[in-house]
Amino acid sequence: MRINHITRKFNNIKIGEKLLLSYILVVFLPVLLVGIILITGIRNMAVENAIREATFNVERIYTRVDEAMKLLMNISYKLQMDQNLERLLLTNYKGDQEVFESYYEYTEFNNLINLYSSEVREIRIYSENQTLLNSGHFYKVTPELSESEWYQNIVKANGKIRWQYLQDDYHSRYHLCLTRLIKTNLGNKTTGALIISMNGDYLNSLLRNEPYDMYFCDDNGNIIASGKRDMVGKNINDSEISIIASLSDGSWQTEYFGMPANVIVRNMSPGLYNGHFKIVSMVPVSFIERQATEAAVLGVVIMISCLLFAFLLIIVFTRAISKRVKKLSMDMHEVAMGNFDLDPTMDGKDEIGQLSEDLGVMIHGIKQLINEIQYIDAQKNQLAIKQREIKLKLLANQINPHFLFNALETIRMNAHSKGDREIAEVVMLLGKIIRKNLETGNEMVSLETEMDLVKSYLKIQKFRYRDRINFSIQYENDEIRESKILPMTIQPIVENSVIHGIESKQCDGKISIYLAKKDGCLVITVEDNGNGMNKERLQELILSLDEMEDASGSRIGLKNVHQRIRLFYGDKYGLRIDSVENIGTRIEIIMPGEWCEKVKSINY
Repeated sequence: MRINHITRKFNNIKIGEKLLLSYILVVFLPVLLVGIILITGIRNMAVENAIREATFNVERIYTRVDEAMKLLMNISYKLQMDQNLERLLLTNYKGDQEVFESYYEYTEFNNLINLYSSEVREIRIYSENQTLLNSGHFYKVTPELSESEWYQNIVKANGKIRWQYLQDDYHSRYHLCLTRLIKTNLGNKTTGALIISMNGDYLNSLLRNEPYDMYFCDDNGNIIASGKRDMVGKNINDSEISIIASLSDGSWQTEYFGMPANVIVRNMSPGLYNGHFKIVSMVPVSFIERQATEAAVLGVVIMISCLLFAFLLIIVFTRAISKRVKKLSMDMHEVAMGNFDLDPTMDGKDEIGQLSEDLGVMIHGIKQLINEIQYIDAQKNQLAIKQREIKLKLLANQINPHFLFNALETIRMNAHSKGDREIAEVVMLLGKIIRKNLETGNEMVSLETEMDLVKSYLKIQKFRYRDRINFSIQYENDEIRESKILPMTIQPIVENSVIHGIESKQCDGKISIYLAKKDGCLVITVEDNGNGMNKERLQELILSLDEMEDASGSRIGLKNVHQRIRLFYGDKYGLRIDSVENIGTRIEIIMPGEWCEKVKSINY
């Protein structure tokens, strides 16, 4: 009862007010509620997205740095196995000229630097061979050098890779270097200490374009690379970010230059002896909150603008719809009062316009019905008299089939009694054809019954044309004789072959009929050696078979048979025609059938 009461109250509200109420309940309040929920959650989403983005960027930088380090390691392995380098370092030279010639002939260092110029800055090797000269990439180990910390670290590693943050000899800049001892292939003698310096600009370029500050540090706290140029070379223990020295892999909350921040840490260990590095991304919370606030404000502005715009549109649409509904209501009231001279015209193709148009059609229909009823009442008796007259005329014009059959039978018996058996047989065949045509309905007939009609027709044509026409009928087997088909599907095709293919031939006309099973279908092939058709006429005939207009022209039989078969069995069945001009025509009648294997033939 309560629901019915609410429904009645709602039905009493005007359409315009219903639309406004629907807008408030269905659009305004849900959008406002969803907007508030989204705006309150946008900060957390922004922080999560920023951390996710920073984590992804850290992993990407990790991959790039790891690839660069592995490149330097592969170069060191290559040089370890370089016999030319081993020979150069172990040779006792007799003069400076001989040393310079060896340096000039050995180009592997320059080739590697040119090939990997982005990642590799310099390749040097220090040897205890005192016959060498300090030049280019080759240096002698001095007593001071052998006592240095970085050289002692190389010696302690004993051939293993050790990463060190070393200062170059020229610009006093520090670079990340791969260091290791190079030994002979047998491993029993040291040939030199190898130093491969990584290009610091390459590392800095990887971090420079990141949205947040990123640092690449070694296990001693040295900042090897950073997007902030002034931080490169510093030690994190002596800076505002000393807290990150103790952080392991993961996401952490800390302070960055006195402001809350999320820190993404990724440790890496590319070396075999040492080399623990950190990739750190600093994500300031204040920066994320500022972006989230800006996005929230923008969202509020867009939401309010959309709601106001939608409200204005609802007002405009409501007034337009109410005005048209009111006009339609007034027109319908006039019709209900009996005013059928009203012309309710209203612009528009919407539902209201369609109702107005239908109202006009209804008024016109009612007026027509009134006039027709009056006309029918006035003409009722006269129409009944005319119908009886037509019925009598139809009865008078009917032909009695028994009279026609009796007349043909009398002619046949008369010819037979006079000894003209051929004429008697032809009259009998003609009577059979006429009887079949008169008795034919839509019931299915056996293939043998249909072919009996075809043979009667061909025998009559044989009587007419004598040796100008011959025919043969061939069955693939006896079983298909009992297949059920539509009546009058073969005889029109055979008649078409006689009229359009054989009549114009003076002799040796031939019609062949072959009935067989192919690909699950009953295929009846009617082939003649008549005039045939050219390609243009054949294409025109094939296209005309599927036209649904009334059949006309010289090919009525073909079209009617084709369309009857398709309507009864489906579109994949029908006629298939092939013809060659001056050679003959071949027509296949395709219908569903059963598979048979033996082949029988009848020739005439």
